Parts: sequence; structure tokens; C-alpha cells
Amino acid sequence: MIAARKGHVHVLQLLRAVKADLDMPNKYGCSPAFVAAMCNQVGVLQLLHEANANLDLPDDEGVTPAHIAAHDGHVGVLQILCDAKANLEVPDKNGATPAYIAAQNGHVDVLRLLRDAKVKLDTPKKNGVGPVHIAAQLGHVGVLQLLRDSKSNLETKDKNGATPAFFAVTKGHLGVLELLHAAQVNLEAPLMVTSII
Repeated sequence: MIAARKGHVHVLQLLRAVKADLDMPNKYGCSPAFVAAMCNQVGVLQLLHEANANLDLPDDEGVTPAHIAAHDGHVGVLQILCDAKANLEVPDKNGATPAYIAAQNGHVDVLRLLRDAKVKLDTPKKNGVGPVHIAAQLGHVGVLQLLRDSKSNLETKDKNGATPAFFAVTKGHLGVLELLHAAQVNLEAPLMVTSII
């Protein structure tokens, strides 16, 4: 685990040569691939891929290396995961996919890579809140532009009936509202959802 965190590829090569278990998780359920993704250790992840390690192993919360890379904006890590055919659409225990997490954290480059890999970008969490909702709520205009250009529905409703425009109105994100208006989204609809404020 320390070798993965510190980027000691030569140590992992030796462990691979002696047939050590390169998928063994730590006490939190984090595999070496998970730790490498978290620490942006592209060389380590590449070696793990070449050693046929499981790059999809989740931690105890269902969070995979792809979720961690999306959260932290590690495009190089995600590119290796994509090349290794890792599952880039798997939800965690809360229903958040890597695309949702990238949208939440404003990582346009991550979303662009996922889009180019033909990953579905608009899968909502269990509560119906999707990437467009969270991007609107947090004021991530660049994310919304990419989602709009990728044909995501900018008027989709969560389980309470709230649209991305509603979230933008409640948080006062003028740039998001201007983008939604330019995309011909109905800006009056959010005013009707008042029970969840």
C-alpha cells in the first residue's frame, strides 16, 4: 500500500515478480489501485493494469478508483482506467457515478474524457439529483456547458420536482441561469417548487 501511495513502481515490480497479491485491500477496503488513483500515481496504476490487478475494486463505501480520480480531477489516472476497460459508470453506495462526482467538483476535463469514452454523463443519484442539478447548484457553468453540448436534459427533475434552474435560482447563480436561458430552458418552472427550500 505504501509503495502505491508513494509511487514506488520498482517496489511494486518486485512484488509482482514474487506473485504478491496486488489487489489486497487495507483495513478500510482500499486496494493498491484505489490508493494509486487517490495519489495520482499514474505509473503505479499502469503497472497494476499490466499485472492484471482489479482496477474496479471498491472500498467499503462502494467508491472505486474511478470515483476517486473523478473527485480529484486526475485525468491521467482516468485515462489509464479507460484504457484498461474499467467500469466508469458504476455508482457508489449513494448512487453517485464518476460523472456525477466530476460534475460536483467542477472537473470539465474529466467529464470530457468520460464523454469521449462514451460514458453516460447524466445518471442521477438515488434521490434523482443528477450531474446537471449538482452543477447548477454549485455554479459550475463550464460543466453545464459540456453537459448541454453532450445533449443532457437541462430541464430534468429530481424526485422532488426540482430542476437545475431551481437549484441555480436558490443559490443565486446568475451565470448558470444565463446559460439555461440561452439553451431555452423554462426559467419560470423552478419558482413553483417551494416545498424543499
